[in-house]
Amino acid sequence: MTIGIIGTGAVGTAFAVLLSRAGYTIAAASDRNPEKAHTLKNLLSNFGGVYDNGTTIDRADATFFCLADDLLSDEIKKCAAGQSSFEGKIFFHTSGTLSSDLFEPMRKKGAQAASFHPLQSIPANAGQLSLENFGIAIEGDKPAVDFAVALAEKLGAKPMFIQREQKALYHTTATLASNGLIGLSGVVEEMIESVGLEEEGREYFYRLMEQSLESSRTMTAPEAITGPAARGDLATLKQHLHTLRQHSPHIVPIYVVIGSHCVSLAVQSGKLPRERGEEIMKLFSNELQSLTL
Repeated sequence: MTIGIIGTGAVGTAFAVLLSRAGYTIAAASDRNPEKAHTLKNLLSNFGGVYDNGTTIDRADATFFCLADDLLSDEIKKCAAGQSSFEGKIFFHTSGTLSSDLFEPMRKKGAQAASFHPLQSIPANAGQLSLENFGIAIEGDKPAVDFAVALAEKLGAKPMFIQREQKALYHTTATLASNGLIGLSGVVEEMIESVGLEEEGREYFYRLMEQSLESSRTMTAPEAITGPAARGDLATLKQHLHTLRQHSPHIVPIYVVIGSHCVSLAVQSGKLPRERGEEIMKLFSNELQSLTL
């Protein structure tokens, strides 16, 4: 099975390199900027060349559309309109949010299709990427899914099967797990600087974060939850809110939203009596209302 790549940005380039290393021939690649696609020549030992989208599809058994979500639908429709048959062809896209339904114009002309999304952030340097033991979210037509599973296993990844209608929720979860964690790290770093602990403090706070992450990995979130929310320490939570209002008022909504979920987890675990949890939730609710008035 030969592979075609449409879109040679970070994702397309990384996939081309990984699949080539796994023994697949990258028969063709295309990009709106052909010069960008030509960089694959220096990265691949078995590269067929740079072509337009139609020729890339013709030269490959399976073609990956590695494009931004906003471009996928229109580009697929254009490619579908340009050919009368796609019998024997397999198509994938790498969107986390969108399903394989995008390939319906090609399915009507005989194609099999699936979505193939790596549950990992893609580095700018394709040579640094490995999918070893990472998950690949897959859904679509059985022949395409079967080939996707073979690809995932050849890359050392673990296939995860999801329903088409769950793609958006799946990707929202992935975004919170990745970018949400980075966003929270940014808040912590800002507060470390405000405290005046600078680089040494940063190291120790990150150790605390790593410890907490490891706890949540080996236990359920309700089991792992600790801190003033789990203890029902209302006085401490009030002090935290007062301090944030004084020094970092823009962080108050973040603290309240995360704190509210921590309270819910503590109540689920049985660590926090429901009545005390409701009292804390009322405190948080009042805090949010005061911000919007």
